[in-house]
Amino acid sequence: MTSFATQPVLLKSNVFPIIEKNIIKLHSITDGNQIGSYQSLSSVSGNFLLTKDYLLFSNNEGIYFMDHYGNISDSLMVGKVVSQMILNNDTIYCFTRGEGLLAIEMDSHNIAWQVKTDWYGASIALDKNTVFANHGSLTAFNRKDGRKIWSTLNDFAATQLVKYDNYLLGYISGYSNIDIIGAANIFNGNLEMLGWKNTQAFQIKKLAELPEGTTDFESDPDAAPVFNFSHPYMDLIFGQYDNLICGFEILK
Repeated sequence: MTSFATQPVLLKSNVFPIIEKNIIKLHSITDGNQIGSYQSLSSVSGNFLLTKDYLLFSNNEGIYFMDHYGNISDSLMVGKVVSQMILNNDTIYCFTRGEGLLAIEMDSHNIAWQVKTDWYGASIALDKNTVFANHGSLTAFNRKDGRKIWSTLNDFAATQLVKYDNYLLGYISGYSNIDIIGAANIFNGNLEMLGWKNTQAFQIKKLAELPEGTTDFESDPDAAPVFNFSHPYMDLIFGQYDNLICGFEILK
């Protein structure tokens, strides 16, 4: 977890991190006690990756491999990671502000391939053979070598991207005065669905007391808060909004 809003993560390790500016504190998943810490030279990104042996995190300089006691064993000076780091089939995929889209071999820590871009930021999602990048528009790359498969212009907000079945889910701007959920086809990037289903479910007072300074969405029944979404777990997506964590069922 972090001290600021980020995408919810389903942990499969014995530790969890709390990130406060440039300090990482590692806590036991069983009793919450702190078991290690590390002070970075610059602010730590909220985009981290927990594996069986490592916590991978990023600061302004690059990616660091840290064991579960706070010891750094290796690093890659590739600039700040501004996407999720996703580990799949022993390869880490991420987008960095310094080197673009990267595929990094987990065992050797070598860069398998990279795609240099002029994007300021991007979020990514994976399919069996494809890396999808949301950089305000959508682009698909071959997972084996980084070759571009297709690219399409749309109004995706680049902050997050979730894959479910044959769709890429994200927030869409430009269709109303609020960001709303859109679903694009994974085979060509075409937008096929747009809007909220039963927006009354998103009224914050039904979930918890309104935090101080939070907008009362009941004044606009079509509005919905912008959640930080997790990857799908079974038929659920978890989302964080201010001090709330919610579970949403994917309607089929």
